[in-house]
Amino acid sequence: MSPNPVAWGGQGKVLGGVGIPADVLPRVFERFYRGESSHDNTIDGCGLGLSIPQWIVAAHRGEIRIDSPTGQPTMVTVRLPLP
Repeated sequence: MSPNPVAWGGQGKVLGGVGIPADVLPRVFERFYRGESSHDNTIDGCGLGLSIPQWIVAAHRGEIRIDSPTGQPTMVTVRLPLP
């Protein structure tokens, strides 16, 4: 146990979509990474999605986690420490 435990100011959760494939999940925070299905010309974007919130959360010494069970909505959880 850490000598100075972190006091968390709460957490936010966002649910959505139909899940992210397990082989793509480890890479979703990489800048410019786009999963195979995103290479469809009908989908716009440059692949910055979750790299930006990850950078912001890290700058505040927080945590960001993503859970995406197959066929279920994806849950992104953000926890930020109290000052």
